[in-house]
Amino acid sequence: MRTRYLAIAAAALRFPALADETPEATSSACAFAFDPAGAPVALKTASDIASLRPATYQPVDTVTLVAPDGTETTVVSGAPSAGTAALPITAVGGVWTAHSSRSGTATFTVRRSLDSTLGAGTAASPARLVDGDELVDYNAGDGYVFTLDAWDGLLDSLTIPSGVRLEELDGGAWSLVSSSDGCEYAWAGAASFPVDSRRLGPDRTTKKADALPISFSGDHWVGDPSKAATLTIVPPGGETSTFALAGTGAQPFTFGKPGDWSLTLAMADGTTRQAVVTILGEAFVLVVQ
Repeated sequence: MRTRYLAIAAAALRFPALADETPEATSSACAFAFDPAGAPVALKTASDIASLRPATYQPVDTVTLVAPDGTETTVVSGAPSAGTAALPITAVGGVWTAHSSRSGTATFTVRRSLDSTLGAGTAASPARLVDGDELVDYNAGDGYVFTLDAWDGLLDSLTIPSGVRLEELDGGAWSLVSSSDGCEYAWAGAASFPVDSRRLGPDRTTKKADALPISFSGDHWVGDPSKAATLTIVPPGGETSTFALAGTGAQPFTFGKPGDWSLTLAMADGTTRQAVVTILGEAFVLVVQ
């Protein structure tokens, strides 16, 4: 069971001094608790909710808890001293958010299977998932349809059962589809994106205000997010800019002055591609009649 604390209170820690330094202060050994798992904390069973450790708070701290339906409960208000307080999280499925005025925010997910609002996993009744292990825990297979409750990173955290892949449907739903080749994701939807196709080759001539972000890839646009790429931009006089990137995307960049800008993209396999972007100077036109 992973737990998350809103604050960590500990005595001064002892750090080893460098050879030529004298420590300002030392202390005896002390124990403290912290959560290295990150957020949100997945509460998968009623037992997980019941065993959730209390939140810690500091003097003058205010702690609130926001339920999935937006209802806000004040747990502690202007505490006179440090202490702990139980978070009143119930079996209502969805994302719960705890706010501490001094120590930040912690989020918790409660599975909708606990309050019978999960859904049947069909197109007519998609399952409503809140944590990344649900597909595997429910033994979901070919034809299982689901949606994702809103928290950043849930899609990336999904564990896909073996033998199936993800397929995006209309309306924000997803489906599991049988996959014999190991593919975990397929997408057949339409997409729109800007591209400069006014002339052949990588070189471009444009105005500063019309310049698009610079496309990059670490693996020739195959789509591997782990492949590194280095984008180097040399201006017409001035300081070179270097961007360490990964995967595939578009790097925003402001071409600050007129002239020829040299661009070099180095991919993970050593392949390089070059282009020259010519930024036109501002013009003043006077028409006399």
